[in-house]
Amino acid sequence: MPAIIYILFCCVFFNGSFTDSLFERGGEHAIYISVIQLKHQSSEQIASLNVRVFADDLINCLKHEFGYDAIIEQADFCGLYASEISRYFQKHLKININNQNSLIRLSAGQREADVFQLGFFMDCPSDWESFKLTADYFMELFPAQSNVLHLEEGLVKKFGRVNKGKEELRFLF
Repeated sequence: MPAIIYILFCCVFFNGSFTDSLFERGGEHAIYISVIQLKHQSSEQIASLNVRVFADDLINCLKHEFGYDAIIEQADFCGLYASEISRYFQKHLKININNQNSLIRLSAGQREADVFQLGFFMDCPSDWESFKLTADYFMELFPAQSNVLHLEEGLVKKFGRVNKGKEELRFLF
């Protein structure tokens, strides 16, 4: 399926007013998908990532990863669990640019309806020649998980999708 269809799909279904249609009885949703938006301005040495994930999936994966019996879901959830969220995504969302690993750092997080919007920053080379993304987050609990990437490097736009068995994307610039 062309990348633009994935992007349109994600834009429609990650809009808070449409997420109710994704849920079945019992609070489980019918699809397991997230969107990663990565933006880098040419000649800058920092890039921003915006990751949109279903709230219940994030909570379940944090419970599983850190052995919690319960997680308190409060208004400041991302602030209370910032360390755990950072460590989880540093382990399961890896970015390599020009054969150099880039460490992502959580900068913001908020809940919007049934979705968490997580903001990250990462240091990176100013000029990109190659890019590799490994994004296996949530796949340890949800084998049907798909993570869609929308990458903007200067004026160049790239799209891709990872899922279980194909957790890696590579691009040349």
